[in-house]
Amino acid sequence: RAKEAVKRKDTRRNPGIANALVSSINDEDVYTTPETDLEITTAALESLTLEACHQALKTFWDTEDLSLILTTKKAPENSSATLKKLFLESQKTEVTAPVEEKVSAFAYTDFGPAGTITSTKKIDDLGITQLTLSNNIKVNLKPTDFSKNSISLIAQIGQGQLTQPDNTPGLNSFASTIYQLGGLGKHSNDDLQRILAGKNVGTGLSIGSAAFELSGRTTPDDLLLQLQLMCASITDPGFRPEAERQFRKFIPTIYQQLQFTMQGPSAKMMAHTHGNDFRFVTPEKEKLSSYTTEQAKSWLIPHLQNAPLELSIVGDFSPGKITPLLLKTFGALPNRNTNLPNFEARRKIKFPSTPGNETYTFESKIPTATAIALWQIPSMRKDIKTSRRFSVLASIFSNRLREEIREKLGASYSPNAGSAPSAELDYGHLQAVSTVKKGETEKLGTLMIQLANQIATDGITKDELDRTLNPIKSNLKESLRDNGYWLNTVLNGSQKQPHKLDWARQRDNDYASVTEEEINTLAKNYLTKDKAILYQLVPQSEE
Repeated sequence: RAKEAVKRKDTRRNPGIANALVSSINDEDVYTTPETDLEITTAALESLTLEACHQALKTFWDTEDLSLILTTKKAPENSSATLKKLFLESQKTEVTAPVEEKVSAFAYTDFGPAGTITSTKKIDDLGITQLTLSNNIKVNLKPTDFSKNSISLIAQIGQGQLTQPDNTPGLNSFASTIYQLGGLGKHSNDDLQRILAGKNVGTGLSIGSAAFELSGRTTPDDLLLQLQLMCASITDPGFRPEAERQFRKFIPTIYQQLQFTMQGPSAKMMAHTHGNDFRFVTPEKEKLSSYTTEQAKSWLIPHLQNAPLELSIVGDFSPGKITPLLLKTFGALPNRNTNLPNFEARRKIKFPSTPGNETYTFESKIPTATAIALWQIPSMRKDIKTSRRFSVLASIFSNRLREEIREKLGASYSPNAGSAPSAELDYGHLQAVSTVKKGETEKLGTLMIQLANQIATDGITKDELDRTLNPIKSNLKESLRDNGYWLNTVLNGSQKQPHKLDWARQRDNDYASVTEEEINTLAKNYLTKDKAILYQLVPQSEE
């Protein structure tokens, strides 16, 4: 890690350096350069021996100054004596040294004959190259110098939750978790930790509303291994029995968090805002406990191994050097389907009727509640220009919330508003949020709705628009030197959705052209009080 920091030092971002400097002052520490950090780290590691580590552990434990801590909702009777007794009994347990295991080589280095490139498209104005491989896999490449020695990747596969079996709420969470915990067919997760130790590779699966995505981050030196790991994850996921057992151990914790934290009412609100579509509903504990590895495999594997796949790569690489690596990994995989089924019916989400007022509770003695006012807006799927203007409107609304609720009333520290139009579903919302004292959600929620209605009725000012657009324009300029923007917003899925490239081309000029009239029209059409739903997320103590 210290070596990587030295390689990336010239592409560090100013905010990161500034934060490190401030932290060093607060911690009364000396701010050091990456070279100094590497020197200190190297000297420390070179002085380490197995015997020294063992002695340090023995010295640490050679003390009577021990604290036994029990975290529970209610302290059991005689808990101190019971804890002490259990600890003393545990010391009588004989411990045997672990057997040293030989680290095997990574087993996934040959995926068959290398593929070929059947088409190449240069998009010079955006610095992007798009490839089609002989097995129908699409590849998007954008080399950058924004972050030295760093490469980010996303493989977008199939159609995600659009394909989720009917009436299986929570199956996506179960499936993605046991997929991750199950390792690979030839290596368990523990094996992989040993095999990949010291390598800058890794991958994770997310199941989105309209795609499965396998993502990772690596360096030029480890790029081949990263590609091999991703291909292995697609072709031979482990789905080991211990993964299902581990997930079942998580279940009580999941439902405790739903019962005793804001997660519970937030989940109920999400289900309600999405018309209680099963994909957005938290299942009953018994339902989640009933899912099996076979159910997850029967859903995921056909899509991971056969559905259309589009790989996007951004970062510090040379297209000429990366191409042979791609052809003997992703290019060597079996042929992929190219057709995507029509799921238009599943893209439609029924928004709740308005106006509305819903209260969801959770068990807590902490008297902090949340008021959320929410309005329906169009999705992003076919109208990016309107979505951008909703973003501007939400920023102006945020400023009004701050001025009224925080600065004038002192009722909430960070009230804010944001727009969330879906890029894949026929759904979107704009919401205002205030964290308040218990008992004030109705009052503050009603005030947020009134402030939105005031914008809808009287409109915004030119000064408000200018004050909002200036930081947005600055952030847009910054994003052009951000690998995350190019990977997630522009490249990912850009061959399946070619309009994403035009969205990137037109973005800055489009924001610069936003007018008061456009914002006022949106507010008038969408932010009236009769179209609002107030959600109150309120703690209730057992007493």
